[in-house]
Amino acid sequence: MIIKSEVIHTTCPYCKNSYNVNHNFVTLNRDKDYGYSYVRQISCLNCIRKFVMYETVRDIDASEAEDLPVDVLNFFGITKNDLYDFFSANPDETRFKAVKKMFIRPLCPAMSAPIEVNDAEMTRDYNEAAMILEVSPRASAALSRNCLEKLLRKKAPVLDPENLSLMELISYIVDTGALSSELTTLLHYVLELSSFSATPVKNEHPGVIVDVSLEEAELNLNVLQRLFEVYYVHPAKNNAIKEVLEEKLRSFGKKVF
Repeated sequence: MIIKSEVIHTTCPYCKNSYNVNHNFVTLNRDKDYGYSYVRQISCLNCIRKFVMYETVRDIDASEAEDLPVDVLNFFGITKNDLYDFFSANPDETRFKAVKKMFIRPLCPAMSAPIEVNDAEMTRDYNEAAMILEVSPRASAALSRNCLEKLLRKKAPVLDPENLSLMELISYIVDTGALSSELTTLLHYVLELSSFSATPVKNEHPGVIVDVSLEEAELNLNVLQRLFEVYYVHPAKNNAIKEVLEEKLRSFGKKVF
């Protein structure tokens, strides 16, 4: 185990600030299948909080593409076809660099549900989905779809929401025009990129674990964050302001509406 220092470009999981930073890191012993692993402790230059990151780097030779163990491919999130395509498109390259990064602390990077979300099941589903995003995008997506379904059944202005599928709930809320154009676009992406229409099991049984990409799982969490703001955070702030104003009116002997 060797402690070294170097400058890397990174993004703080707490405040999302990106920067180049000099930091200390530890190099673990090389593994013949997974390559080199590093543990990095970094102090954010913006919010001053410290976070710890685990990183694995494996150079894959063109000659290894066919015989690389499946568990190694799965760990790095690549397939044999990805390797074949890379070496075919880059005939001068002899190695493909596979990189896997995971946060150790915080395990759930700055993605906890807001305290204004007063639904224990919804909060639990969202927080667990965020916590395991890097470890298992499939399981994360299943939990976030459950959370999205609960949220829309509770907040979508539609009669008898219990009889609507998740796809129908999303389509309905998009068609109402009640959300911002940016959030509406993200919900369209959830429908299209998540292939709800092409994969009925996601639509009829949102909690079933099926193959999804990391990007899809991240999209689900992003949409949930925006919906939490719309349906919980902003109303809570407005109510707090309303209470302050009403108290002032009462102190002046004015009528409260």
